[in-house]
Amino acid sequence: MSDEKCVAMNGIAFDYFSDRIRAEFSLLGQRVRSKVYWNQDVGCATFITAAELNAAEFCVFASSVVAARNRDRCSGDIRNYGALWSELIGLIREDERSKDLDIALD
Repeated sequence: MSDEKCVAMNGIAFDYFSDRIRAEFSLLGQRVRSKVYWNQDVGCATFITAAELNAAEFCVFASSVVAARNRDRCSGDIRNYGALWSELIGLIREDERSKDLDIALD
């Protein structure tokens, strides 16, 4: 979420989360996706970040995270990464930019 708040995970888990979340950005959310994934795509970093997103952009990111988590629930993959999904959703809930979110974070 920011420089101070993050979800630590190994490389396999990072690749899994990165791919799942990236796939959930809508066509209208492509600009936000580019901002979130810039460090990974351009800088070859092993992290993504929502730190620079404004409140509206953060909502797009949060919606993509929730959609990816929900898809995991439906596929049964949630048992492998459930704790990490919960940690990530918890950080989204705690972020002040999420106060106006119109999505269920449970």
